[in-house]
Amino acid sequence: MKKIGITLNIINSLFSNGINQNGVFLSRLLKKCGYDVDIICGNESTLDKTSLFEDDINLITLKNSYDNKYDLLIQLGFTIEKRFFEKWKEKNPELKMVAYECGNKLIVNMERILFNGEDTSKNFQDRENDQIPDQVWYVPQQENTNHNFFQYYSKQEKVTVVPFVWEPFLVEKLFSVSEKNVYEPKEIRNCGVMEPNMSVMKNSFYPTIILEKNQKTNPLDHIYLFGTDKVKDKKPFIDFILSTELYKDKRLSVESRYKVSKVLTEHADFVLSWQWENNLNYLWLEIAWMGYPIVHNGSLCKDVGYYYDGFDADMAVKKIGEVISKHNENHKIYLDKNREIIKRYTSENDVLVKQYTELINNVLENRFERKSYNWKENKIY
Repeated sequence: MKKIGITLNIINSLFSNGINQNGVFLSRLLKKCGYDVDIICGNESTLDKTSLFEDDINLITLKNSYDNKYDLLIQLGFTIEKRFFEKWKEKNPELKMVAYECGNKLIVNMERILFNGEDTSKNFQDRENDQIPDQVWYVPQQENTNHNFFQYYSKQEKVTVVPFVWEPFLVEKLFSVSEKNVYEPKEIRNCGVMEPNMSVMKNSFYPTIILEKNQKTNPLDHIYLFGTDKVKDKKPFIDFILSTELYKDKRLSVESRYKVSKVLTEHADFVLSWQWENNLNYLWLEIAWMGYPIVHNGSLCKDVGYYYDGFDADMAVKKIGEVISKHNENHKIYLDKNREIIKRYTSENDVLVKQYTELINNVLENRFERKSYNWKENKIY
């Protein structure tokens, strides 16, 4: 049995960054593919925090992992430096490595260069110390903006999109802690916005504009802007918030970041989401899987939840109206339909298992082919 190690590094919690969850979900999928999988934790804290939720996959520290013979290493949570790779390679001279890219590094680096001039880190120069991967795989939402950037950044031309991976067990555990299960009909009066406000790609600015417009058609009692800790004291943000009718009417509040289970069981009846060039999002799958209304603009999962196009605020308002007027009546149909759709991202999808087996075999056997992605099937061609 081939042995695979997937790197993981948690700073705050398993839920503070989708990349960490991606590592856990991928490890479970590859186990289903028939591989012996380790999650290689960058430190003891990562191991402890992951073990709270993951008991199906072997967790091991970086130091202890050097004793194992791996056939493939997948760089996901922490960067594999040349000195790390050489230690692992002592056990297997034929060792391969894949860089698995989840975030929009192109736009993140644009923002760092343009807006963070005091940053003294050497994100590009220090790449000289990093191991060059045999292949780079990236999640589908990065294909439009990042394909060529990943080639530049990794110094590897063998770069391809791969299918999206998700599992429901984490969100189900979160809701069980809250002693809640799936959505039950209730009066839909409160909306939550859960963007992290760390980038132009995911923030609460445009959702607030949508909700300001929505008040004229589908008035809500309260709107919670979660995840605002980094911006709530900044003058431009304060200027914007104070200008809204939502604030003047005492319908709007800015909040800290909370887990989705807390948001939906204690505060909001539905979530409005907006993003730019990140058209697949675990948050949407979590909310829809539990039967709650999610209004989003993810063009790579238009059949999940309530979808609106890009920056089309009028369409978003229409979808909010559908949530308010129809969701309670159709909540059971919504739950069953969305769970069936979302299974295409999970290890219950035999095609997904087969395609990742082929991807692994290709890298181990020095084969490469750039693929294209079909979002309706979560399948590569």
